Amino acid sequence: NDKYYHNTKKPVTSTKLEAKEIRKNKKAKYDPNNVKSVQTLQEEKKMKEEAEAEAEEEEEEDTEMNTEVEIKDLKPMAKVSSITELQERLKKSIDEMRAKRKAQNSNSIHSRDELLKKRLKRKRDRKEQIQKKKEKRRKTNDMVGMDLPESQATESAKASKTKEVEENVSFGKIVFDEEVVQKKKKGPTDTLGRLKQAEANREKLEKLKSVDKEKAEALEEKIQWSKAMKMVEGEKIKDDPKLLKKTLKREQKLKERSAKK
Repeated sequence: NDKYYHNTKKPVTSTKLEAKEIRKNKKAKYDPNNVKSVQTLQEEKKMKEEAEAEAEEEEEEDTEMNTEVEIKDLKPMAKVSSITELQERLKKSIDEMRAKRKAQNSNSIHSRDELLKKRLKRKRDRKEQIQKKKEKRRKTNDMVGMDLPESQATESAKASKTKEVEENVSFGKIVFDEEVVQKKKKGPTDTLGRLKQAEANREKLEKLKSVDKEKAEALEEKIQWSKAMKMVEGEKIKDDPKLLKKTLKREQKLKERSAKK
């Protein structure tokens, strides 16, 4: 039966090997041949430390050499532009902005001058038109009383009558001769008085249209020019019956509210 028991010995485990190694080290420790003096141990420790220090120094030297090589291989980046070039660019942009600002200011000055010139020209044209109309009326008036045929004398009398109405026009207010309406130096200042006067003037203008339509139109045009001149001078024209009625209603409502309070 021994033939069946070959190679049946169990293998030695690592734990058993470690235990054997520990026992061996203990025996060697207490072996008088292996005992070292304190001085020998110190010398061995010192030699070991020196060897480690030399190894660290060699490693540091290798690192420094590699760093120097890398630094030598580096090249400085090319400058995009120098300080002088940047200053020149800044100065150029400032000059361009100043030039644009001057151009805008000059354009605004020219536009204001042109506007003033146009206004003065319109004012001169209005004065010239008024002067021409006055001259035309004066010539017509000079012709009245001359020896003319009956038809022409009738036309001249009609023209003189309308002329008297036109001469009594003062800043948009129609004032006829003293037999019809007494001439006043100043118009009414209250809203109700202005409304009454505006309605009376409009009614009289309608009557004049029935007598001589052309002269009535000329008179109406002159009234409009007079209004325009006064508006240019900064004066407010208050002769529109519709607006005056609205103003009068508003004033009456304010009076009623103040009376209730």
